[in-house]
Amino acid sequence: ESDMEKNAIQMAVFRVTSLTHPQQIAPKWRFKMSTVAKKYQIGGCVLIFPGNDIIEDVATGLKVGFNLVIAEGGPKSIRKFKHIMTKTIKW
Repeated sequence: ESDMEKNAIQMAVFRVTSLTHPQQIAPKWRFKMSTVAKKYQIGGCVLIFPGNDIIEDVATGLKVGFNLVIAEGGPKSIRKFKHIMTKTIKW
């Protein structure tokens, strides 16, 4: 790898249906995301849309909302964060 590739900043955007959960699982999700972000020095933000009943899920017919998790960091950091967001956390 060249120095340019090692020092590159990458971004990842994740669509999350909800950051709240009735069984109090959401704090665990937020803790996992926060811990990995601190460990791998990932910056970013979470965009929470207040009108979370605006999208109707075609499969279930339920109205669901969505939020965006935006992360930026090095290639290795984003790869680890992507694994947490897609494989480890059971949305």
